[in-house]
Amino acid sequence: MKMLAYRLVVCVALLGCTAGCQETTTLPTVPSPLSEERVGVLAIACPTDQVVQSLNGVDGPVPYSPPQVSGGQAPVESSCDPVSGATHAIGTTAATCSASDDLGQTASCSFVLRVLPMAKISKVRFLAFGDSLTAGVTSEPVATILEASKSYPFRLQQMLANKYPTQTITIANAGLQGEKATEGVSRIGGQLDGVRPDVVLIMEGTNDVGTPNYTVSGTGGALEGMVAEAQARGVDAIIATLPPIRPVGAIKVQASQNIIGLNGFIQSIGFSRGIPQLDLFSVVSQGSCVPFSTSFPCIGVDHIHPTAQGYELMAQAFFNLIVQTYDITASGAHAPSRRSPLGSVR
Repeated sequence: MKMLAYRLVVCVALLGCTAGCQETTTLPTVPSPLSEERVGVLAIACPTDQVVQSLNGVDGPVPYSPPQVSGGQAPVESSCDPVSGATHAIGTTAATCSASDDLGQTASCSFVLRVLPMAKISKVRFLAFGDSLTAGVTSEPVATILEASKSYPFRLQQMLANKYPTQTITIANAGLQGEKATEGVSRIGGQLDGVRPDVVLIMEGTNDVGTPNYTVSGTGGALEGMVAEAQARGVDAIIATLPPIRPVGAIKVQASQNIIGLNGFIQSIGFSRGIPQLDLFSVVSQGSCVPFSTSFPCIGVDHIHPTAQGYELMAQAFFNLIVQTYDITASGAHAPSRRSPLGSVR
């Protein structure tokens, strides 16, 4: 019993020490001027980091959205330094926003303003090689006609010119209506020698896949031969998969199926040759266009050629890949990356 009593005393003593050794917060003897329900409520959220590109090579204005302020007791005031729209030299500037309310509460946050040098690209001469889908035969819901101003090379050149206004960028359109890839392989050498491009964009084979004597190895081998012609001349090559054909009628059904296999071969060319490959089949088939048909809405009335919106999507996809591959703005010098056939860095 004495031992039990001793243990009880020790336990009570330990419990008392435990309670007494914990940290406690001493409340102020003078009441806080802030109402209890408002303390800590004022908050401010800064805009995301802002990045702009200099248009004169020296500086640039950096606009941003106002910060988001919540809580606090009115009137609540907020301000940012530097102010939105101020001009900054090329480089990075730290920005801070702060808020205060009628209770004397304050809150602050920070973000970054960055001005990039003028955009530069390491390659400026391009050759777009292919058939009528390169030439710009446009298939709208009413008619199918050649409209070079709606072709993907025309729109691509405009996009690149807007992105790189201090450089002269040219895209020669070597699209030939009705040509098969098995025929184009003997034509591309003359085009490369005549234009002397930095980069050739290859997209051909749509006229092959619907012919009775079509083979994936024959057309695929011709496309790889085009890449070889370019590489032998020191010209970079970008190869694209073919846009879809709407499976309407027996011939187009077979052609649409053949495209799947040929596009797989095109992807393998990208891997084996170590060149960027653009998946235009996915770009066009998944694109959002005013539909002539619910099946492949970016393909027009003839079931083969893209609409103007379809070509716009193709141009944007080429633009994105070219900028990703050849833009030298950030580093100041282009260092070629090893890229997968889909154009992503690996």
